[in-house]
Formats: sequence, C-alpha cells, structure tokens
Amino acid sequence: MSEEIESLRVAHWKPIFPIIQAFFYFGEGYSLFTLQLIVPLYVLNVINLGTDKAALATAFAGIPWLIKILYGLISDKFPIGKFGRRKPYLLLIGVLAIPLWYYFSTLTVFNSTFLGVLFVISMLAAFSDAVLDGYVVDITPEEHQQVMQSAAWSGRGVGALLGTFISLSILADTSNYALIYQIAAAVFILTTVSALVLPKIEFEHETETISGFRKAFGVRQTKYILLISAFMGAGQVMYSFASVLLDSYGFDETNISNITAFYLIGNVIGALLIGATVKYVKMSSVKLLIIIEVLAILWSPLAVVSSDGTYLSAFLFILGMIMTAGTVVISKITMEYSPVEVASTMFALFASVNNIGLLIVSPIFTGYLLTVYSPVVVVVLASGWFVLAALLLWVLTRMEEPKEKQTGQFPAI
Repeated sequence: MSEEIESLRVAHWKPIFPIIQAFFYFGEGYSLFTLQLIVPLYVLNVINLGTDKAALATAFAGIPWLIKILYGLISDKFPIGKFGRRKPYLLLIGVLAIPLWYYFSTLTVFNSTFLGVLFVISMLAAFSDAVLDGYVVDITPEEHQQVMQSAAWSGRGVGALLGTFISLSILADTSNYALIYQIAAAVFILTTVSALVLPKIEFEHETETISGFRKAFGVRQTKYILLISAFMGAGQVMYSFASVLLDSYGFDETNISNITAFYLIGNVIGALLIGATVKYVKMSSVKLLIIIEVLAILWSPLAVVSSDGTYLSAFLFILGMIMTAGTVVISKITMEYSPVEVASTMFALFASVNNIGLLIVSPIFTGYLLTVYSPVVVVVLASGWFVLAALLLWVLTRMEEPKEKQTGQFPAI
C-alpha cells in the first residue's frame, strides 16, 4: 500500500501546488497577525479597558490553536459524501467566516459575545490550518515535502508582514478598526477557498484512524519528535517577547514595530533559504535540524550585546531566519511521521505540542524569570530549551532506523 500511496501522489503532483500552499498561508498570516496586533489595541484604546482584558482577548484567540488535534481528527475520520475529507471543510469554513468576521467588526462592547465570536473566528482559522496540513500530506510526494513547507512558512511570513503594515497604516490614518477586520476577513476567506483547486486523492482504508495511530506511535521516534516540538516552541521567547525586550530599552511603539518587522522579514527569507538549501545539501532532516538548533543556541544570547536599534534589527532579522528555518524542517519531519489515515490529526498534534511550548510554557517560564532577572538575561536562559531539543535530536541520530512509515520507509536519521 505504501508504494501505491506514493505513486498516487506523484501522478497527481503539479508544480503549482507550492504556490497554492504559499497563498493559503499568506492569508492565514495576514489575518492572524492582524488579530494579534489589533484586538489588544482595540480593547485598550476604543473599549477603554486595561491590559488584563487585552491579555484575556489574546488568550481567547490562542486557545483554539491548542486543540488542533480535534479538528484534524474530524477531517481525517469523517469525509462528507463524495467530496472527501478535506474540500467540504475548507468550503464550510470559508462560508461561515463571512458573517462571523463581519459581525465581529461591529462589536463595540467587551463581553462574552465579543470573546465568543473572537474564539470562533480563531477556531475557524485553526480548523482550516489543520485540514490543509492533512491535505498537503495527502497530495505531496516525499521529494517535494520540504518545498511545500518552505512555501507555507514563507507565505505566512509575507502575510504577517503585510498585515502588520496595512493594519497599522489604516490605524494611524483613520483608526477604522472595522475596516481592518473586514480586510483581514476578505483575505482569509479568499485564500482559504483557493485550496479547493487542489486534487482529491482517495486512499484505501483512509478513514481507519486506529491503524493510522498504530503506525504513527509504533516507533519511538514519534514520541521524540513530539517532545522536540515542545522544546522548540518553548525556546521561541522572542516570538512574543521582542516587544518586552525593546520596551525595556526605552523604544516607543513605532520603533518597536519597525524593529520587529525585521524578524518577520527574516522569517520569510529563512523559509526560502532552507527550501533552496535542501536541494543541494544531501543531509537528513534530523541532522539539518541539529545544525539549526546549534545556531539558535549560539545566536540567542547575542541579544545582550547592544541596545542600539540598528543592531537589534539585525539581531532579530537573523534570529527570524534561524527560527523559521527550524520550523520548516520540523514541519517536514512531521509530514514524514503522519500516516495518511491520520494525516491531519498527527500534523495537528505536532503543531499543538509546539503551541503549548510557545503559548503556555514560554510565557510562564519568562513571566516567572522576569520577576528575578532582566529581559535580556531571560532571553539567554530561554536558549536552554534549544539545548534540550538538540540533545534529543542527537539521540534520534543514534537510534536504529525504524521499520516502516506510510510512504514506504521512515526517513533515515
């Protein structure tokens, strides 16, 4: 069956698929970064509430991303008629997003309705993300997996960068929050339904989730990759911590926005560079990820070198390249360890574990340490998570090659 799966993927593959992947994630990056950036400002400046309420809104937008495994399981297990496991859900999400985003743009009171609609909007984005992850596993031959993940993360970075720029420009010129939300909605809906042009491939026994989980967890490597994903998420303190560090140096909001923009630019370039690198460097994904982790360990402490704005822009630019390169490679490894029967579920599980590290472990870790140490010291200490990830990756290279994976053989490590 494994050879049949790969042959079906090769037969359906088209060079335009990475472009569609990048376009989809462009929309996700645009809409999500708009929410992360604008909703807290809206709560603070328009509804006139405190930072605790702004933090609560941010948390409600983040919770759906911690349970992506549920959406993946629904997509894997419950196809809708002849249309399959992926396309109906993407279409439904696109349709539901229209009234929900519009209604959210009209809300002016911070209450349970505001938080509930925000939660559902974020859930739709997380659901679409989980569905497309499985879809991409379904249709992508092994030789194109790295390209597809590079396309995804570079597209997401461009979307985040453009969303930040457009949203802040509208806010500065007109303070029209409703327009900001409506533009983000249009981008999200358009890019979500664009994935409907991807082909539907039917696999034998594709909804047999129990056998799929047995394949996934029948090898020790799966557990190691899950733990490594959590460590990598916990180590990305600068993802949500850059503004705190820059504020401690006395930068205003405009300077903070300009400096952190270099981090997003680094994200895009890092994703593109790692995609090009794997074409010429014959190295297993695990060994490549070890190198990236070592770079993260060595580079992160350089945050303490200088508080000059130009230096910090360069620092965040290079850090953004390293972080996204690592994310692209771990995403490619995730594809390899996601059998088609549970492709969305397993990919979502890896992503959820990473998000737990990023959205829960990292804030708790940094929040506690900030009561004792300065922000720059916290950044240095946070690089210890990358040390743990690198050590586990090294252990993976010492393991015996597993017997089988869904496309034939698990990757040699």
